[in-house]
Formats: sequence, C-alpha cells, structure tokens
Amino acid sequence: MLTITASYPIFAASFATSRPGVLAVGGGGGGGRHGVKNKITLFDFTSRAPTVEPIAEIEASTDDSVTCLANLATKDGLVLYAGVNSSEEDRVQDKNEHFRAFEVQLPKGKIATDGTDASISYLSKTKLFAPVQDVNAKKEGYQRLVRLSPPQKAPASTPARRIGAIASSLAGDENEVVVFNATSNKPRDPQDILQRIRLGKGEEANDLDIFDRGDGQFELAYVLDYDLIVHNISTTKTQPKDARRKLYSIPMPDLGKKTGRSKLRCVRWLTPEHLLLLVNKPNRTGVELLLVHMYEEGPGSVVLRKALPKRVKAATDMDVAFLDSDSSGAYQIAIAIAALDISLHVYSIDYHGRSRNSLSSFHHFATYDNVRIPETHVRDSAK
Repeated sequence: MLTITASYPIFAASFATSRPGVLAVGGGGGGGRHGVKNKITLFDFTSRAPTVEPIAEIEASTDDSVTCLANLATKDGLVLYAGVNSSEEDRVQDKNEHFRAFEVQLPKGKIATDGTDASISYLSKTKLFAPVQDVNAKKEGYQRLVRLSPPQKAPASTPARRIGAIASSLAGDENEVVVFNATSNKPRDPQDILQRIRLGKGEEANDLDIFDRGDGQFELAYVLDYDLIVHNISTTKTQPKDARRKLYSIPMPDLGKKTGRSKLRCVRWLTPEHLLLLVNKPNRTGVELLLVHMYEEGPGSVVLRKALPKRVKAATDMDVAFLDSDSSGAYQIAIAIAALDISLHVYSIDYHGRSRNSLSSFHHFATYDNVRIPETHVRDSAK
C-alpha cells in the first residue's frame, strides 16, 4: 500500500483524466490564523516507492480551504476546477468568487521524482452561485461539490462538449445546483450557465453525477437526503418544461415505528438506464447499495440491493471506475465505498451489454481496513 503525506487536512481528490497515475489533492485550514495553509498538491502514483512525494504544490488561497476538485485534460496537462471561498468580508458583500481554476503542466514522458518538470499555477476565479439573502448563509455558504461530464473515450473529428455542475452547501434555504459549459477556465454568468436549479427549503445536494447522451444532450442526477432527482440538460436547445424528474424517494418508516429514515449519500450513473445509490441507514445502523432502473416515463424502480457488512455503520463517499468494454458493449464496473471507520470496500458489477441491458449481482472484491483516505470537509458531516 502506498502512502502520501500532506501538511494540511485533505478534503478533495481527483485523478487526472489524461494521466491516471497523477493525483491532485486539496484542502487546508480555512481562513483562520493557525498556520495551516490552503493548498493543492500533485502526487505521481506510477512510482513503486512505498511513500509518494509531491511533484508540485501551490497555495490555493489565504481566505479558505479547497473543498472540491475536478479536472479537464489539456494538451500539456490539465485544468483543475476547485471550490475555494473568498474572504468572509467579500462573502458578506456578495463577492464570493468560489469557483477557481488552476493550470497543471505535466511532461510528456515520465515525471522526475523531484517534481521539477511538473507545476501548478493559478488561472482564474469567478462567481457562479446566485446571491443569497440570509446574512448567516452569506458567511457560511460554500461550494460543496463540482462534477464534470465524462471525457470522450475515443478520438473524434469534432471534440465532445463537456459540461459541469456545482452545488452549494450551508446556504440556509437558498442552496442551488448550477450547470455550466465546461469549455473555459473561467465560465461566466449568464452566458455559460445552462441551468440554475434552486433547491427547496432546507435542501442541499449530497452528491451529483452527469451522463452524456451525445449530440449535446446530458442527464444530471443528484441526491437530496431522501430523493433522487434527474434533469435533462441540453447545450443545443432550450430546456424542456418537464426537465426535472423525481426518480426515487426513500420510503417513510412504518407508521408507529421510531426507526428513522435512511438517507441518500451518493449517486453514480452505471448505464444509460441504471443509477447506483449509496444509502446510510438511520442512526448509523448500516449501509446499503441500491441499483435503480430508469424508464422512459414515470419513477424508477429498485432492481437490486446490497447490504454492506454489519460492522459498516455509515459511509462517507463512493466512486466507480469503468473497465474497457467488449465488442457487444459489455463491461465491468468497480465500486469503491469509503466507510466511517476508515475502511474501504470494493465491489464489482457486470453490465451485460445493450442487447440484454441488465446488470449482474454485486461481487465483493476486497476490504481494506485503516485506510487513510481524504477526510470529508469539516462542514460536510456524514449523513
């Protein structure tokens, strides 16, 4: 097992899409004067050394920590999108330039162990969230999530358009999800905003994911505490009136029972019609995976469930990786789940191809205990 060490709490991580061995992490001590800086650091995992040293690093801000990361591949490296708040003074004045971009330069060949041929530099900052009215929300609100549509797998004469989505947190009753054109290092409001989704009172997105249907058509999925919502997103035409669909809701507990209600923690697209949900049961009593099938109309249905071992009381995060497909379009998906007890649980599931359009049951691959994974942001408690 490889180990990395940073001089700050790590709140976000993103593997480079063009160089899977390069990992960017970000975090920090926030805006306080306690000596812990807010940084973004690059690590190269292609090395076989047991301890991986940084190959590049930058102080991202003196105002607040890095809360989320995503990246776009470029000819010479990548562009990192990051969530970083402006100062509290700027936030109170509705000048929170929370969406930051950084440029990463990587060599074409092997990266030197001393990192002298890799670099990170600041590119831009901008504001995409709408102003909030509540004074406390101005101070505490921040960019909790950033997610990009998947990169194009095969070269094409016309590059595929990428879109992104960000979600706010701790903005009181004014949280939102903003979908934007991910075509520059500084998307602008309003010309680059594709859709602005205002959430309901007391709601915020716990996670989100994007599926590319081609020809400028996308599906955005996000989870609230109890609901899975899907939006149609178009880069070529006006959004349809019925763009929003509530695909699934966590059932209410039986009448008279005081068991509480499970909460949705994460969502990932697995196929054009299947979504994977990570669910925390009430009062830290367990974790469950739900496979939801989406139909052309109406709500979706749960077609497969998988309970994690009883010792896993709650989960904090989930991600998936798609292996190469065969000639029939079948492929395998690796699923990694980070648990509250710093264990990591890896499963696999097989997609049988478009002709069958179905998935196998979940297969346990491995469990890793005492894994030092990036912490969730202090303002983003496990739900």
